[in-house]
Amino acid sequence: MSQPAPVLLTMASYHGTLAAVRCLGAHGVPVTVADDSFLSKAAWSKYATRRERCPPVQKAERFVAWLLEFGERNPGHVLYPTSDDVAWLVALNVDKLRKNFFLYQPPVEVIYGLLNKQQLAPYCAAAGLDMPPSWFPKDDAHLLELGKTLPYPVLLKPQTQILYWPHAKGLVVESREALQSTYDKFRRDAGYAPELLAYDSQVGRPVLQAYFASAIESIYSMSGFVDETFTLSVARSSRKVLQRPRQLGVGLCFEEAPLNRDIEARILSLCKSIGYYGVFEAEFIVDSGRHLLIDFNPRFYGQMAFEIARDLPLPMLVHAAATGQKDVLRAEVEKARAAPEQTGRVFCNRLELRSLLRQQRLGGRLSKADVTHWEVWLKEHEGRLSDAILDPTDRRPAYAHVTQELAGYLRHPRSFIRQVRSKA
Repeated sequence: MSQPAPVLLTMASYHGTLAAVRCLGAHGVPVTVADDSFLSKAAWSKYATRRERCPPVQKAERFVAWLLEFGERNPGHVLYPTSDDVAWLVALNVDKLRKNFFLYQPPVEVIYGLLNKQQLAPYCAAAGLDMPPSWFPKDDAHLLELGKTLPYPVLLKPQTQILYWPHAKGLVVESREALQSTYDKFRRDAGYAPELLAYDSQVGRPVLQAYFASAIESIYSMSGFVDETFTLSVARSSRKVLQRPRQLGVGLCFEEAPLNRDIEARILSLCKSIGYYGVFEAEFIVDSGRHLLIDFNPRFYGQMAFEIARDLPLPMLVHAAATGQKDVLRAEVEKARAAPEQTGRVFCNRLELRSLLRQQRLGGRLSKADVTHWEVWLKEHEGRLSDAILDPTDRRPAYAHVTQELAGYLRHPRSFIRQVRSKA
């Protein structure tokens, strides 16, 4: 029996990359992990067949050049993105990369249409998916005019996270008086790489979006896979119960949720209308029973280990699709569909959760009752918990992660102080 095609994964510090490495490696697929940091955790997994150093994705031209050169030296790898930056860069250079890589890659206009909130809006409307009310200022005069009638507080968010540094989810604008200054600060403190500005010169203007306090506690996530014929698909659902920071942050804890078939049908309609196929994660605010789409990630994503633990091996579906194994893909999708949707499982990043609890207690931001709640939550779900990093059979990624975190705090102590003082 011939060995399966190897896979190249970048962004080795991302949780989704680690999940993909473990899933693929456990199924006997050779995995090359590339990153610019020696300590990036996915590169230390026992399932990583090979480690490579590559330029950081922030240096987009050098990063793409490295990908092309790696492909020439090592033809026949499957390449799939684990971040918005890589998803867009691969799509932008798909014709060159396809010469030496197996890809499962929609065109760049599809990827950008999903990752840019202004471009996504009309596609969602056509698919019957609601989004939070949003406004797109064309210039400062338009911003001033909008400011007179906005339903404060509102969120100020980047149009897209592609090649955007430093990464920022957004800011809350509390009043009309604070709008201009907050808008100017937001534009001043972060920006886009030249490559993206050359692609879309208007991307630098932030988006205004209605603020929902319920978003702190009511984020519904649907993740899955759809093939290029839009006839094979499978999904799982979860509810984000804790994120960091609480107001606009990355998920730390998730619980299983029933699959909303109506929302699933609308997501598939969105994918078909825009032309997207592959792995997806869609996030919704749930407000008064309405599901409002806030993000659509066309790539591997952070809590993907949760879906893998629930019998949905998304990296293996991509591998089969990219290498043209249609019978294998169909069998895997049907097997995943037949698996039970809810078995009481939860997902958590325990290292970051416990770090958060210690920091927030130290800074007086969390009560003893809050800490006790999450400690009890962990204990109640013992044996049914999937972890982003910790795995007793694959320990080195956790050691690498902790070492990298400590090194970061030593290099930037003020970052640690800000986290202690910040709201949970």
